[in-house]
Amino acid sequence: MSASAKTVSAMFNAPDGDLTFESSDNVLFCVHRKYLDANTGGFPPSELDAPKEEIVSLTEDSETLTMLFQYVYPRRNPDIELLTFEQFYKLAEAAEKYQAFNAMDS
Repeated sequence: MSASAKTVSAMFNAPDGDLTFESSDNVLFCVHRKYLDANTGGFPPSELDAPKEEIVSLTEDSETLTMLFQYVYPRRNPDIELLTFEQFYKLAEAAEKYQAFNAMDS
């Protein structure tokens, strides 16, 4: 895959999503800002409207963001007992960074 090739997350590709993030490994996540506002404290608030077309680059890889966004959305959380230490560490770091409250409590 070239440095500019992008794929879209299979789990987080909402057609009506209003915010798009790009992981460090070039995966796009189209999510709903309302869930970020309700369940995190570290993402920009809704008042700071970015155009829907704008892609916000994040430093985390797609595996970490997929796990993190599962805690942000109203769905079953991933089973952290199945994670490797490295996966758990990356998730914990991202949860603290973005203040993902549900993930921080797990």
